Amino acid sequence: MLHGMNSGLATSGKPFLRTPKLESTAPVRSVLAVSWEEILLLTALIASMIATWQVRGGWSDMAGVVWMAMLVIQSLPYAATLAMAIISILPPTAPRPVPTFAPEPDPRSEIEPEFKQAA
Repeated sequence: MLHGMNSGLATSGKPFLRTPKLESTAPVRSVLAVSWEEILLLTALIASMIATWQVRGGWSDMAGVVWMAMLVIQSLPYAATLAMAIISILPPTAPRPVPTFAPEPDPRSEIEPEFKQAA
């Protein structure tokens, strides 16, 4: 997405390519090939978090905990990209029909109305 934004801002000669929706799913390889940079950055951030855990001694060092939290927060967009890539290759499913129930008739409406006599 970043490449698309930068190329759109920097050049005017490249066309905008829409993302195909509601079409047949792409193979796993092609979806992962498109998001390889995000997967690489996610892997690097997770490796950095593990290295921080090892070097700082886990939960005992508060500075290490803050750094690990920062690395987790930075990795969230990349994890979301990977999750959306995985969701996009899942087969489409039709929504289940929601059962609808007819309302029960009001028993008072079946009773004949009472006529009042004028006094």
